[in-house]
Amino acid sequence: GLYVPFLVGTFAAVLAVRHFLQAPTDVWSLEDAERRPYEVAYAAGGLARAIEAATAALVRKNILEISEDGATLKAIGRPPADAHPLERLLCERVEL
Repeated sequence: GLYVPFLVGTFAAVLAVRHFLQAPTDVWSLEDAERRPYEVAYAAGGLARAIEAATAALVRKNILEISEDGATLKAIGRPPADAHPLERLLCERVEL
């Protein structure tokens, strides 16, 4: 299906917002993790981890849906106006 093209497209798009996901210079606190979850995810496992975290958040918010076989994503809603740039990019890559 569309899973591989989606990941490739998302990877390319996320590179454009990479400056939002810079590695931390200090030790992360729980407050930082709550305020900046994608930056923490990036610091913990790079771009792939940040994409996973954003995808999981969008699924939890009922904006994206994962197919039963786990191979594709489907948009079932739109991100709010104040969504993180990474969430907006992911949503742009998935069609309604």
